[in-house]
Amino acid sequence: MFGRDRKYSIIIDENVFHRAVNRGKLVPYEVGFYMIGLLRENTAYVYDIVEFPYLEQSNVIVSSDPTKLGKIFLALPLGIRIVGTMHKHPDSIGSRPSSIDEETFRRWAREGFFIHVIFSRNGSDVSAYTMVDDRVRKAKVIIRDLSDEKPESVVINIPLQLRLYFHPNEKLLDILNRVERALLVNISKRLLPLKFKHGSLDIRARNLNEFDIEKKAILYVMTDRHDFFAYELVYPPDLKFGDIKDEISKLLNLDENMEFFTVDGKIHDTTRLFEIHGKVIYPKTSLERMLKSLVSRELETIIGEIRNQLKIEIDKLREEIRELIHQELVKYFRDNANTLNKNM
Repeated sequence: MFGRDRKYSIIIDENVFHRAVNRGKLVPYEVGFYMIGLLRENTAYVYDIVEFPYLEQSNVIVSSDPTKLGKIFLALPLGIRIVGTMHKHPDSIGSRPSSIDEETFRRWAREGFFIHVIFSRNGSDVSAYTMVDDRVRKAKVIIRDLSDEKPESVVINIPLQLRLYFHPNEKLLDILNRVERALLVNISKRLLPLKFKHGSLDIRARNLNEFDIEKKAILYVMTDRHDFFAYELVYPPDLKFGDIKDEISKLLNLDENMEFFTVDGKIHDTTRLFEIHGKVIYPKTSLERMLKSLVSRELETIIGEIRNQLKIEIDKLREEIRELIHQELVKYFRDNANTLNKNM
């Protein structure tokens, strides 16, 4: 899939890139992000960024805490992955990778294919790199609006239900090739660690006809940054929402004390997770945006229906006017036939 002669590119949603640049403007030191998206052939698409849980951060170096990376991986739905990293460089260095950067690229490459972005000078200088055969290769950077290339999704019945995100132009063969590894992670996080419904583990296995595995609560969490996809978090079903709310906010870079909602209303801290299993959870700002979008679409539908109805009525009125004019002309010629004949 990835070879020495291939050309590589990374397409970043323009709002995502501007958010990274604006975050970099707020601080004098380096900032770093995981880039979240999908990989199609030799092109990465970036739909979101999550700022590093920093292990080290200064004017010349930034590194993430590897112990926190696993939680982010587990929060990603099937088909969505970390495609690489993005970080800011001082203006004096520009977007060229340092020796530390190259070693970081090499370390990531041992786990698979990733593309890494470096930006500087308030985003006017930006470059991307990847590792091929243990050598740094440049990748083309494209920054554009990806709202017309939102990932689409389909449910896979295993019989577990998994939601898979894919690029609108992707072929089934490409999807199968790239999701096999991620499929194991997504199945594992729904099942592991195993917990049986039978209570005591001292029961002899031969006394049971079947093993019932306790289902976990799956929460689909939107952010207030985009509407490309929902993060997918799995927890024991008896936990209360208040037990995990702060963790969700920190993991996904949401504001502290953020209020969360489903379409049914506000989620209270005392809500058990099995009560909101399988539901989409919206931060307050995201919910407001979604409601505005729904209202806007509904208004467009209503206006379209009114426009169509007006066109029907106008066409009907036009026909009635034509018929009246025709009838009046017939009546006129009939009533004035003798006069008209004399004049002729």
